Amino acid sequence: MIDYEVFCQIKQQQAEGLKATQIVLALGLDERTTRKWMSGERYRPAPERSAGQQAGYLRDRDPRLARTAPVHRAQIFQKLRQEGYAGGVTS
Repeated sequence: MIDYEVFCQIKQQQAEGLKATQIVLALGLDERTTRKWMSGERYRPAPERSAGQQAGYLRDRDPRLARTAPVHRAQIFQKLRQEGYAGGVTS
């Protein structure tokens, strides 16, 4: 994902007549990414992804899970069940 500033640089260089491969070399971007943004009319940032129902449910109840330590999803689901979570595994 690129930010608005990089999008403007792509559009400016495109308006100056540069080809995608030239823009890729100038900005150090992936060619597919560059072509995608060259074809767009305006900047559209990616929607923010939610952490999911389980993550929010547990984070509120167990501050230890707010840390960045890796936890296996089966452990999270087991903990959720113990806490009274009624959702399914895929939620």
